[in-house]
This record gives sequence, C-alpha cells and structure tokens, in this order.
Amino acid sequence: MNSPLGGLGIRIANRKVHHIDYLEGAMRLQAPSSTFECRVAQQLENYFDNPAVNFSLPLELAGTPFQQRVWLALTRI
Repeated sequence: MNSPLGGLGIRIANRKVHHIDYLEGAMRLQAPSSTFECRVAQQLENYFDNPAVNFSLPLELAGTPFQQRVWLALTRI
C-alpha cells in the first residue's frame, strides 16, 4: 500500500499481521484482495491521518520467548 513514508509491503498469515516492510524503488503495489486486508490497510491509513489511533488487528508475534514478551509489551504502550 502507499503511505506517506512510501510503499509498504504487508505480510499476513492466518488472518494476522505478520510483517510490515518499507518497499524500495518501484515495486508494484497490490490492492487489498480480502476483507481482512482491507481492514489492515484502513487501520494503517487511519494511523497516518492520526497517530493517536488505536489498532485492533491481530498480530502474528513469531520469535524467541524474549522477543514475544518485548512485542507484547510494545502493544500495550
């Protein structure tokens, strides 16, 4: 998706956000193709309009137990 920061690549697994990457150069962007993808894009657009917005997206927090604790703490901030 397009964002004020450039193109974003969003990886989704099992209806959870797995990863968001900044895309370099002229990568071809794809429109959301499912209801969940549209929800992800809409919440990100809302965030870029107002950084105080709260996300309500399920996240796929893959990583070591320590990383998972850190990511869980970050979601509470």
